[in-house]
Amino acid sequence: MKGYYEFETHWKIAADISSYELARYKSGADLIPDDVVSLVDIGCGNGGFLASIERQIGRDIKLQGFERSASAISNKLCKTEIVKGDIDRLDFGNQKVDLVSCLAVLEHLPEALEASLIGKMIDLTSKYILIDVPYKERRVRVACPSCGCRFDPHLHLRSYAISDIEKRFPAFKVKKKLVLSGPESLLTILIRFFRIEVSASLGGPKICPQCGTNSKEVLDSAEVGNRGERYDARLKSLLKKIQPKFILKREVFLLLEKI
Repeated sequence: MKGYYEFETHWKIAADISSYELARYKSGADLIPDDVVSLVDIGCGNGGFLASIERQIGRDIKLQGFERSASAISNKLCKTEIVKGDIDRLDFGNQKVDLVSCLAVLEHLPEALEASLIGKMIDLTSKYILIDVPYKERRVRVACPSCGCRFDPHLHLRSYAISDIEKRFPAFKVKKKLVLSGPESLLTILIRFFRIEVSASLGGPKICPQCGTNSKEVLDSAEVGNRGERYDARLKSLLKKIQPKFILKREVFLLLEKI
């Protein structure tokens, strides 16, 4: 799994920030309390959230990012320094910051590593923790068109309810909560509800965690399949576009304050 985030393909896609992602970063930055003057973003990826803070916050905040992927750091979007290192070796010594942020990270970690990271976040913060996690999500499984690996397209190992977070952070209270919603097609809703396995070539680009194949590049390649297979994939994509869309809850931002 570690190698997945070193695939250049992943960060080339991530650099093309969607309107949803921009709104997501802005929503997170809006939750930062006025008394925060120092912040560490753990698992910051290419620094998209840090870049949003740099643009939005009209006061000086000492920022620092922490990320294990050299590829992500080399493609960073922010001016802030990003320190390279593994989460399981995270060590800030006696350092304290006002706020520790950790967006879209916890759901990717095995249970033991998730618990370890939460403990380190608690030790590092003097006031707040800001997290962003999938909210009551029904995960799906897709199949890589190249190697056949089966995986959740977002690589989520779990989803969360508010009570799950409260159990993990017993010494904190929820100060602010923001649930983000987005459009989902009827097809996607049915796939999630019945947990139907589909090809990774269906829908937007997905990167296989085993071989690094970008499903969109495979679909567009003349080397893959015959004309009938490519026509079938385009038909599926068209059907998805013309289906009715429903607004569903996707993820939740929680600002936690030390009690």
